[in-house]
Amino acid sequence: MELGNDIHQIKSIDETLDMYRGIINSKFKYKGKAYHDIFVDSKNRIWLAIPEEGVCVTTSKNGYNRLKFKYYNRLNGLVNDMTQCVVEDRKGDYWISTQQGVSCFNLRRKTFENYSLDSSPMGNMYNENAAICLDDGRILLGGYYGLTIIQPGKLRHAFSKQSIWFDTE
Repeated sequence: MELGNDIHQIKSIDETLDMYRGIINSKFKYKGKAYHDIFVDSKNRIWLAIPEEGVCVTTSKNGYNRLKFKYYNRLNGLVNDMTQCVVEDRKGDYWISTQQGVSCFNLRRKTFENYSLDSSPMGNMYNENAAICLDDGRILLGGYYGLTIIQPGKLRHAFSKQSIWFDTE
């Protein structure tokens, strides 16, 4: 079946096809690009993981005919622009997996916290369309080395004090 240039959602319950018309239109600057993930959040915003570009979030007050697009990438604080997945946690933060780690994005504050969860570079590479928030609040991300399980409330930054020595000789 040819679906054209629109984004579609197939509802598995009744197998109907809802077309989100206008998402890929003249205002969308990545028309024709591939998407690694399409995620609809709890507020009905559509998130697109766009390889080599970061993420795009759409908002609309009048349905899907008048969408606004906001883009986030490394310039905004995202850990890497090769985005793979977007998933929302119970607090309303967004976990974005990439090819170089994971970013937690707080949309209200427009801030990113970036994580490198494995000492091996390959352990920080994630697969496209492989993320879920479980009922207990844990985030599962599919990666090159298997599943990464994140408990957002228990994740802490590792800080270490570094001593700096100057030698005048």
